[in-house]
Amino acid sequence: MPTLPNPLSLRTAARLAAVVLVLGVPACAVPALAGDPGTAHGMPPLATSPADGLQPSAPSVNSASPDLLDRAGLPRRAALAWDERVQEGPDDRTVTMSLGGAALSQLFHRSGGEDGWSGERGGALSRFAARVSVGGPLQFIGAGRAGNAERSGNHVTSELKVRLAGPPASRPGRPVFALALDADNFATGYGLDRYVATLVAERPGATTWVGNAGWRVTEKYRMPHRLDEAKLGLGAHRRLLGRAGPVGELDLGASGAVLVRNRGRPAVWQGGFELGARFARNLRAGLALRISSAPEMPDGERDMGIVSLSADLGPRGR
Repeated sequence: MPTLPNPLSLRTAARLAAVVLVLGVPACAVPALAGDPGTAHGMPPLATSPADGLQPSAPSVNSASPDLLDRAGLPRRAALAWDERVQEGPDDRTVTMSLGGAALSQLFHRSGGEDGWSGERGGALSRFAARVSVGGPLQFIGAGRAGNAERSGNHVTSELKVRLAGPPASRPGRPVFALALDADNFATGYGLDRYVATLVAERPGATTWVGNAGWRVTEKYRMPHRLDEAKLGLGAHRRLLGRAGPVGELDLGASGAVLVRNRGRPAVWQGGFELGARFARNLRAGLALRISSAPEMPDGERDMGIVSLSADLGPRGR
C-alpha cells in the first residue's frame, strides 16, 4: 500500500500552534502599540498581504523564505514572521523581525521630525526598513559541527531596504522602486556567506507585478575563488477573495527567476508559488512552494514546501 506523504510533522504543527498564540497577543494589541486609534473609528485594516507589497518573511536569499522574489513594501513600524520548511532538516525554520521608519526613528532617538529624519511620512527614515532573520537551512554541515546544527544562531540573514522612488502608500498604477542590501551569514563549519544587492520594481494593481534584478557574491570558507551570480526574476500577486476587511482575504502569487553564474557553472532556473490568507486584522498564514532546476543545498531536494505565519505590528509605509 502506498504511503501518503505527511506534509507537517507533529513537531512542526506544535511549533506553529505556539506561534499563533504568541503572535495573537500583539495582534490584539496593535492599536496600542502603533498609536492606532483602532477600527472602531473607521480606520482601515492593516495590509499584510503580498498583494499589498509587504514582505515580513525572511529575505529571498534565505532558503527558508516563502518568497522567491524580494518586495518593495516597507513596514511603517514593525513586522514579525515565522517560516518553516515542510521537509525536516537541521535548522529548517527562521524567525524574522522587521523594523520600519517609525521604529528606527524611535530606536535612534530621532523622532522629533524637525531635522527631517523622522520615521513618519515625509521624513527620511520613512524610506528605510531593517530586517533580521535568525535560522534557516544550512548549506553544508561539517562532520565536526553536526552535533550543533540545530542552533538557530548558525544562520543569520540581515537586510537594509530603502525606497528609491514611488508613493509611500500602495496606489494602483503607481510603480515603486526599492534597493535591498542583504548579508546571509553562516557560522564557520556550516557553509558559506552571501552578500546580495537587489533592485526591486513593483507595480500595484488588481494584479501586482514585481521584478528583481540582483547580484550575489558568495564566499566559502577556505575557497580560493569567489562565486558570483546575477538574479533576474518576475512575479505576480493577485487577491482572489475579499477586500481590506477584518477577515476573508485570500491571495495567490507566482514567480520565476534565473541565476546566471560565473566560473562555467550552468544557470539555475527557479519557480515559486504561494497561497496566503489573512485570518485576523493583521495576521496572515501562507503555504509556499519553491522549485529549482538545481538543489539550493548540497544533497537537497529541488522543491521545498514552506509554511509561514506573520503579523504586521503597525500601520504600514510603502
